[in-house]
Amino acid sequence: MAHDGIPDVHSEKSPFELDVDNVGLRGLRGPVMKIKEYMVIPVFKVSVSLPASLRGAHLSRLYKAYTGVVKPGAELTMDLLRQLAIRLLEVNEYAVRAMVSVKGRLYHVVNRVGVPEYSSNGFIYAGVRYERGGSVNEYSGGGIYGLTTCPCAGAVSRHIYGEPYTHMQKVRINAYIKSSKILIEPIEVFEKLNTVVYTPRNYLKRIEEAEFVKMIYEKPLFTEDIARLAAVKLAELVANRGISGSDGILYVSVRSYETIHEYIVESIVRTRLTDIAGFKIINKT
Repeated sequence: MAHDGIPDVHSEKSPFELDVDNVGLRGLRGPVMKIKEYMVIPVFKVSVSLPASLRGAHLSRLYKAYTGVVKPGAELTMDLLRQLAIRLLEVNEYAVRAMVSVKGRLYHVVNRVGVPEYSSNGFIYAGVRYERGGSVNEYSGGGIYGLTTCPCAGAVSRHIYGEPYTHMQKVRINAYIKSSKILIEPIEVFEKLNTVVYTPRNYLKRIEEAEFVKMIYEKPLFTEDIARLAAVKLAELVANRGISGSDGILYVSVRSYETIHEYIVESIVRTRLTDIAGFKIINKT
């Protein structure tokens, strides 16, 4: 019973005394926020742990903490997620851990000569898991759509017909870096992926279209090639920030939406940060 006589059902004893790993709110469509020159409409998930002794979590506390930290027009950073996780623990004294995650599509203007292009070809993902007492686990990632052509069909057709006939593929690259302390922002992962493959263009005149297609056909890549290349490029971020430790991992997935097949091709690279950092050093020599 609360001090004002209103029943506090959440604080009642649970009929099943089992800890709940996390309980909270998902699908929280946030206000428009900023990431450098990009705008993003984020979707948040916030939750806390619940001890076996309590029947339910106080969801209004979660939402109040969320709106107290997430503001329209604010910069969406890893630090903001950390602040929100800490705030969740402050207002839910019974919780031993708090979890915050976010995903969103990026919107920006591509600086082209002449007509500007409004692009939404970019995604960010990030999350933090804070344990009361200081234990931290975080991930920071991004995604992008790109274009490539099939190396196999091109090589075989060149051998048989003397021309590199092949098919174009649209690929989706997703990647994240996970460690006890992330020193990389999601936008940095996205921007690094943006250098791996050519990305779709919205405004192309006839000559520009021909030139663009020519560049794509001159850079044929398997999904395996793209996954490995993205992993090595992200390793540069890891090496430059000094992130280390056997607890950290790098994950890259590439999906190719085939044009001549009904199926989707997928390649995944998952490696420890220590291993990918060593791979980068070997390549430099």
